[in-house]
Amino acid sequence: MSERPAVPPPAALIPPAVPAPLTSFVGREQDLALLLKLLAAARLVTLTGPGGVGKTRLAAEVPARLDGCAWFVELAPVTDPAEVVYAVLNALGIRGPVIGRPPAESGAAADPAGRLAAALAARDDVLILDNCEHVIEAAAALAARVLAACPRIRIIATSREPLRIDGESLCPVSPLPFPPTAASWPSAAPGRAPAGYASVQLLCDRGAAVRPGFGLDAGTASDPGNGDALARICRTLDGIPLAIELAAVWLRVLSPAQLAERLDDRFALLTGGSRAALPRHQTLRAVVDWSWELLSEPERVLTRRLSVFPAGATLAAAEQVCAGDGLQDAAVLAALSGLVDKSILAATEGERYLMLETVRAYCQEQLVAAGEMRQVRDAFAGYYLKLAEKADPLLRTAEQRRWLRELAAEQDNLHAALRWTISQRNVEMALRFVRALGWYWMLRGQPGESETLSREVLALGPGGDTLTAAEARVVCTLVAAGPSWDVDGVRSGLSVAIDELTTRSGGNLAQVHPIAAMGIPVLALAEREPARVLALFEVYAVSDDPWLRAAAPFFRGMFRTILGESDEAEADISEALAAYRAIGDAWGTAVALVQLADLAELRAEHDTAIAALAESESLAAQLGAWGDISQVGGKLAMVRMRAGDLAGARADLERSHRNSIDQGNVKAESAVWLGLVAAELCWCEGDMTAAAAQCAELLATLAGKESLWWDGFRAQALARLAAIELARGELGPGDLARCRALLAEALRTGAAWVERLPVAAVIDTIAVLAQRADPELAATLLGAAHSVRGAFDGASLDAPGVREAARRDLGEARFEAAYQRGRDLGYEQALDLAARVAGWDRQG
Repeated sequence: MSERPAVPPPAALIPPAVPAPLTSFVGREQDLALLLKLLAAARLVTLTGPGGVGKTRLAAEVPARLDGCAWFVELAPVTDPAEVVYAVLNALGIRGPVIGRPPAESGAAADPAGRLAAALAARDDVLILDNCEHVIEAAAALAARVLAACPRIRIIATSREPLRIDGESLCPVSPLPFPPTAASWPSAAPGRAPAGYASVQLLCDRGAAVRPGFGLDAGTASDPGNGDALARICRTLDGIPLAIELAAVWLRVLSPAQLAERLDDRFALLTGGSRAALPRHQTLRAVVDWSWELLSEPERVLTRRLSVFPAGATLAAAEQVCAGDGLQDAAVLAALSGLVDKSILAATEGERYLMLETVRAYCQEQLVAAGEMRQVRDAFAGYYLKLAEKADPLLRTAEQRRWLRELAAEQDNLHAALRWTISQRNVEMALRFVRALGWYWMLRGQPGESETLSREVLALGPGGDTLTAAEARVVCTLVAAGPSWDVDGVRSGLSVAIDELTTRSGGNLAQVHPIAAMGIPVLALAEREPARVLALFEVYAVSDDPWLRAAAPFFRGMFRTILGESDEAEADISEALAAYRAIGDAWGTAVALVQLADLAELRAEHDTAIAALAESESLAAQLGAWGDISQVGGKLAMVRMRAGDLAGARADLERSHRNSIDQGNVKAESAVWLGLVAAELCWCEGDMTAAAAQCAELLATLAGKESLWWDGFRAQALARLAAIELARGELGPGDLARCRALLAEALRTGAAWVERLPVAAVIDTIAVLAQRADPELAATLLGAAHSVRGAFDGASLDAPGVREAARRDLGEARFEAAYQRGRDLGYEQALDLAARVAGWDRQG
């Protein structure tokens, strides 16, 4: 019987196959390029990042891009740190006398790390140590030993925290970019649509694998498709690739919209991972459980308490809110550092510590389980109330820019603190929050959330009987009225709040909170009491508060502009501009410049207006006052248009429109203003069809706004429609009747509100109608518009042309006499004249 042949020994160090990815590589091309660049310059590169972010997958892409050998060592199954070196030896095929670690070793065999170093000493390979975090000390020690003994070996490690050895280069792996909340689909600016984000691309790719034909549906203006839902899914899951892949499985049975709605309970839903994956990668909860188990007790305490911060926390906030009962003040910084190292938190350049929403949701469960929710949230609310009350007066000083940035960074935390206070029905504290945040909300110009919060606070009831509470109720009601202080819906509540404020202040209104003080003239304006409004501004002009002293002439000037007192208004606003500059208030400076630009534009001083608006827009951009940016940009477009620079006007208008969309202000005053400017620009470009369509769209938008505040816009849109008809040339009796009907409606609408500028603009357009048959009447109407406005509008689309034609037809003397007759008319007489021409029976 022949002897059994001996099995030949294997060739030395033949690398096993690197795990072949079964799915496409999406969204990490730049990360891969950076990793290869770092690997070319350093011998140890550690991929760090939270669980499920794709560190392993990124590392697995490297071998295919290398000329030499790469060894992939999976450390996830290793439970004993002493087994790390044996896992590497086994992966490289370096066998000892027995499989695994022998119970007792002697000689060369007693130093397995030495055997590994000897085997790799002359090689020019890359060693990939995957999932080091649970055996971090052993992995770091082994990597240091190999790098020291093997000068040509390079190592890639993946871990949730650095190895912390000499020569290590870190390559943080972040979640995939996802669409921000403000991005609007399909109307977002180019590059901001969902298809441009790697997280959405990954979701579509994995969705197509389980549901053939699935993809991004771009939609239309009337049907947004599935872009919004896909964006929401990726946003909810923080762009974490593993979470997205777990979610994509559900696209077999759920639409994107249905899946997005169910992700509030993400841990229960995302459980269907690949059976071939590691157990801790098969469910989203298992991913986070793994990270949680790696934390020390102080780190766990801090992490669960930090979960109450939706916008992340500064070191000061973490120390004041989270310390105590198991976490000493001095231990907070060390715990923060450990959490950053372990990829639970990310540290930003602004010294803020951020937590992924998925991790935050998990940690909030831990906070509830520890019985600490109320205690921590109370501390959180107290901290942010103090911050808001500290910042509020400084927003009306030269420190305005700094504190706007501070509050903007903390906005989500401030709102979360206020919501908690509301949920606990702590009326006094909630009112203090709104009193402190009211001016910040108004400066930021972001409608929606602040109004909702203010209404919820008002619904809690009256609260305390202090002056502070009375001030807060006025501010709260103003914010609830919306960014334009549209008081019709809150008039009764504002009246009651102001009565209480007057009582609590002893009638000394010049010394109350400045924003509460502004509520009184707002109500008086709504109640058509101009004398009372002007009297209030005289009181505020001698206030002890320098900001209120500056605001008094500004708002008095604005009101005089509304009343057609242009010369007095310009003097007031110039005074306010100097005062705002003196105290360093950038917002006040910006809005005063806008008002002065409007007045300069009445004189057709385009260069002066453009310079003022450009400075105003620059200040608004520095402040982040987005609503103001859109409106100022629209005014720049209007001035350039009336100066004849139609291309510049179109560029300004489109930029302002993008700003309005990006900030979600599509229904705000700035967006309505932009619609009016767009209609006038189309008119100037000679596209009457587009101009009419813009007017119709604007009127449709305004149809949903019931307050008289908006009637000035309605009046001007109606007048522009009439002007479009008049510009068509020869008109039949039916066409003229339609023009008169539009102008009558425009005049009636404008006259319903106290603002006189829109009324004057309508009268200018009525003069266009009169000029066709009666130049003398047209000249008188121009004079009547001057009387109403307080000035001739030299930049108007209508008035200069009518003036030139009437002067040509009548001669200078007859024109001036007719014009002066119009100027001599009072407001009601001017309305009567214009109404007769337009066919509006004011007595009917």
